[in-house]
Amino acid sequence: MGKKIALQIIGMHCSACAQRIEKTLSRVSGVRDVSVSFASKEAIIEYKPDEMDLKENGKIIEDMRGARF
Repeated sequence: MGKKIALQIIGMHCSACAQRIEKTLSRVSGVRDVSVSFASKEAIIEYKPDEMDLKENGKIIEDMRGARF
């Protein structure tokens, strides 16, 4: 059974940032679906809780925020 979570993402500066975060998160094991909105600064992630660690995904987003796009 999948679960959904909404995460606020602080530090996105453009829609390209949102697209990159969405693309990267969609490749994470256990993620079933992801949608990132630059306008709302939010990521909606549907995931399999037994296959994905939310703390790991938080670290992925944090690392990406420091990257140049």
